[in-house]
Amino acid sequence: MVNPIQSIAIVVAFFFAYVVPMVALFALGGIGASGSDSGSYSATWLSFLLVTSYVICPVVGGYLAARLAKQKTYIHALLVSVIAGITIGLMHEEFSALSTLMWISIFSGGGIVGAWIYERLLARRSENVF
Repeated sequence: MVNPIQSIAIVVAFFFAYVVPMVALFALGGIGASGSDSGSYSATWLSFLLVTSYVICPVVGGYLAARLAKQKTYIHALLVSVIAGITIGLMHEEFSALSTLMWISIFSGGGIVGAWIYERLLARRSENVF
């Protein structure tokens, strides 16, 4: 029996790994940019935002998709990353296929790492059971 792709796992992982953190960071971004020493504070805030969006969100998205799907974990993680890359590509003012492919490749690496972390933790748990 072929196990289908679980779209609910992809939607939930995309929402909690990309949408919620980005909305929170952009909402707090207005606070970060209005500090008294706005030059250094906004640079720090921008660095935090970039690390979060390029590294943490894709890894968490891949992990959540893999954990929720439990089967075909790498495919689910990759699909979440592709959807996120397309979404970010479409959000830019000057849409181009090349920049969208860049976003997909950036996020895909993190998504695969997230699924790999899930697989490693699952393997460790099963080793400890026996």
